[in-house]
Amino acid sequence: MGYFRYLDPYEKACFLNMPYGFAIGVLWDDEEKLVPAGLMIGTACEEMLTIEWIAVDPDYRYQGVGEELVVLAYKMAVSGNIPLVGAVMLSNFKRESLTEGADGYFEQRLFTKKEEIWDDLYCDLSDLPESGRKKEDDAESAFSSFENLTGQEVAKRLDKLLMIDNAVYTFPPDGFEKSLDRDICLFSEKDKKITAALLVSRMGDDLMPVYFYAKNPESGDSLINEAIARARQKYGDERGVFITVRQRKTAELLQRMLMPSEKAELLTADVSEFKKLKQD
Repeated sequence: MGYFRYLDPYEKACFLNMPYGFAIGVLWDDEEKLVPAGLMIGTACEEMLTIEWIAVDPDYRYQGVGEELVVLAYKMAVSGNIPLVGAVMLSNFKRESLTEGADGYFEQRLFTKKEEIWDDLYCDLSDLPESGRKKEDDAESAFSSFENLTGQEVAKRLDKLLMIDNAVYTFPPDGFEKSLDRDICLFSEKDKKITAALLVSRMGDDLMPVYFYAKNPESGDSLINEAIARARQKYGDERGVFITVRQRKTAELLQRMLMPSEKAELLTADVSEFKKLKQD
């Protein structure tokens, strides 16, 4: 990725730390020398392949580089039997990725359905709140971590957490099992039922909360503050926190507990339309 770093000013390469992250670069033969001309970074799961970032060097625009990257995204979706391809329209994406406007560019390439989502949130631990901690003698503030659990015990715990209907998570947390920061993965139980849980994954130099559940707002506030305290103790205040805000429930939680995130759009395209177009 170092070869293409200048095409990634917002460090979207962090998505490569996700279980579903990928990157594709285009090299251009310029006077018998290969130079980086384009870059696409995305994530893929069973439901959708998402283009998180796409950029083309200004010297090589209007020569089919971006088109090749988008077509490759479709081909990856076809080969993986993924029904949808999406493109996240964040403000910096619209402003910098393509000169004629990224949203119009994608709409011309079958991305015709729009859905409101939220931006990704980056902040340092020092920006996170300290208020709201419950008293130590309160039963619901006694949290256990994943630190001393075996791999099999962690897998069982994840299965149990995924059965909770009103939990909030950015991506299925079982895919992050190997990257979980066990010291900061916390849960509380009462009468053998989980009352609150938070899973945090390590993404390079950043921490990424990937799962959150709280039976009530009070236990949720206490859980988040306990996790922040443990993270500060382990890493200090300068560690970065990265949160992918894709669900409305996640955005509402962040606006209450942390800070509001910028609204954006998700453009989606039906892969079957691409396959039909190629056949025609």
